[in-house]
Amino acid sequence: MPDELLIKQGKGHVCPGTNCSQAVPNDVAYCPNCGTSQTFSTIARTNIPTTSKPKPNSNEMAQDSSRKERNVGPMELMEKAEADDEEDEQDDEDQYPEIWFIFDGMGTYLGQIAKNATDNFHAQITKDAQNEYFDEMFTFLRPLGSDAKELSHSAVIIDVDKEEALDAVTEAGFMARKATDKDHEEIIRELDKLSTIKGGESKHYSRAKQ
Repeated sequence: MPDELLIKQGKGHVCPGTNCSQAVPNDVAYCPNCGTSQTFSTIARTNIPTTSKPKPNSNEMAQDSSRKERNVGPMELMEKAEADDEEDEQDDEDQYPEIWFIFDGMGTYLGQIAKNATDNFHAQITKDAQNEYFDEMFTFLRPLGSDAKELSHSAVIIDVDKEEALDAVTEAGFMARKATDKDHEEIIRELDKLSTIKGGESKHYSRAKQ
């Protein structure tokens, strides 16, 4: 093997002996030309220095990133699209506060579990002739909250855990349904009508939209 090729391949080094430029294999203890000892420290000092790869500039990094994006497979693209859809859905859900309506088996509205302005949940139970389960519902929902307030047409249990409250409702045989955007818009229309004089036409919604 030529001397230059031996060194280029990292299998040899230049002898450090005086006036000697002999290429010596790394596993040889003495230079065959001048007899100089080829110790580890000597070899380390006389190995050909390696050149470090220059750091890429910003343009090269941008081009490399662009190449990586073009090389993304179909599965990665589908996963990214699904993640974007979930983020959009979450943004839509955050448009209105979270509300769960409570019904009996006949579909009669009995109350709700809703997030309030403090980001905590409360349970509200209707108290009228249509809700014959008021006492039963108050009994199993009241222990889940920090306090309760009885109003003229309902009772409110404050600071309940949403999941615990929903479990209690369904285990008691009632149904819970999460409010949709359409439900929220209907609530807004009803509140808007109540704000008009003598229950007249809505300020923002005509009766034809009901």
